[in-house]
Amino acid sequence: MTPSCESCGMPIETGRYCSYCTDESGELQSFDERFARMVAWQARRDPAAAREDIERQTLAYMATMPAWRDHPRVASARDVAIMDIQSDEHPRPGWGRRGPG
Repeated sequence: MTPSCESCGMPIETGRYCSYCTDESGELQSFDERFARMVAWQARRDPAAAREDIERQTLAYMATMPAWRDHPRVASARDVAIMDIQSDEHPRPGWGRRGPG
């Protein structure tokens, strides 16, 4: 099994993080920097998507990554998503077996 980056899930050969998720010294970038870059990447993949949707999907994805799953912003977003799912007043997120989208 090929190891994957604990921050973004990209396949890697060694270590815990890929080169996109680390700074010049090899340390994991800050949550805010990674979040902004992951949102920008998703926005390029789906230019028609609303920014709010992309941010919500990115937080949901980051919640599955070992590097971020305990981060306060991810945890608070997870709590909001759970409340949305439990409420009939809010639409359910578009996450299925195919991933975000």
